[in-house]
Amino acid sequence: MPPAPRYQREAVPPDQVEVRLVLYPYGKEEPAVRWWRELPQNLSRAAAVGPQAGVTVQGPFVESEQLTLYVRGPSDATVLEFARSQVLRPSPGRVYAFVSAPGQLAPQTGRAVLLDATTRPTPARTR
Repeated sequence: MPPAPRYQREAVPPDQVEVRLVLYPYGKEEPAVRWWRELPQNLSRAAAVGPQAGVTVQGPFVESEQLTLYVRGPSDATVLEFARSQVLRPSPGRVYAFVSAPGQLAPQTGRAVLLDATTRPTPARTR
């Protein structure tokens, strides 16, 4: 099996934030298995509705043996809600979000927000 792709970090536009989502654990636990099975559909749905909310999703990637996704959008509230409702359904377990300041790359360490995924979709916010 080839190595997992690496996230190509690029500059964040000044009017956007980047959120690094880290899933703990991403192994064989039932919530993670269900989430993995639905990941292709979730990413397709996120790609379809993301532009309406000004949100993009990159990943998944494996970084330091942790499953990681990157989500960009116009505000931390929009990005976090989009992640909860479009990407983290069904819940994969514990997910920590590292949120950047506008125009900055998502931090690799530091204070994280614990995300609780929703169990049903909510409408994507628009700008």
